[in-house]
Amino acid sequence: MPEPGVGWTAALWYPSPAVSRKPRRALEKPAPPGPSAAGWSDGRWAVVLGLLAALLRVLSGTDRSWPYTAFYEGDSETFFRFARALLAGELYDGGIPFHPPGFAFFLAGLHLVVGAGAANAAVPHLAIKLILAVVVGGGSVALLYLATAAALGRTVAIATALLAAFHFGLYVLAVAPVGDGLFQLLLLAAVTLVVRRPEGELRAGRRVLLGLVWGAMALTRAEGILLGGLIVGFGAFLYWKKAPSAKDASRWRALLPWAAVALMAAAVVLPWT
Repeated sequence: MPEPGVGWTAALWYPSPAVSRKPRRALEKPAPPGPSAAGWSDGRWAVVLGLLAALLRVLSGTDRSWPYTAFYEGDSETFFRFARALLAGELYDGGIPFHPPGFAFFLAGLHLVVGAGAANAAVPHLAIKLILAVVVGGGSVALLYLATAAALGRTVAIATALLAAFHFGLYVLAVAPVGDGLFQLLLLAAVTLVVRRPEGELRAGRRVLLGLVWGAMALTRAEGILLGGLIVGFGAFLYWKKAPSAKDASRWRALLPWAAVALMAAAVVLPWT
């Protein structure tokens, strides 16, 4: 009988398991790609898309140095006079907030920023429209991306934000010194605060911010009270539905942070009633 490893038995000889065992490191699966290889974060996408929208609106809104855009006047004159009355310390509409005061205060703040805070100052309307193009136009598209990405995914969010960035009607709305553009920005801010909750609940900071946004919506357009309530109520319903149902009492107590949001919004609006 031939010895092992000699002659025809050499082809049948097999090394022992100790010899044939491969290094453990060679059998391990490759590590998943790090954050740098996973692509851009939602925050970076929002900034880029928002800047694109702002640039497009700046380029489209510099045709006239009028108090309003050439395509849409709306209540531009009303809010301009309202803002100037606020800066002069005078009453507008007889002191009755017939027109919601939110955008008038916002516009008066912009007048201060561009150096037109004095009662008899000349207002650089072109500068006002450029600021609106960046803040309202770019900010709305960035928030639209963040809200859509949380609800429908990044691909849908990018497509939606690009459509909004190149939408002509939103160009006009962004640079028009009326309350519609600011209301749109606040509305998207409220939706984003509700749908993007990585901690799963409303922390104190987000609770206060959401209440302030809801109150600002109500002061910018009257329907902001209803729409803000629907957005906050929808978020509270989703949170209540996902809460453990073992103890009904604790489940209802989980809604207290959402009630605090309503109280914060009421604190913003009630002084104007």
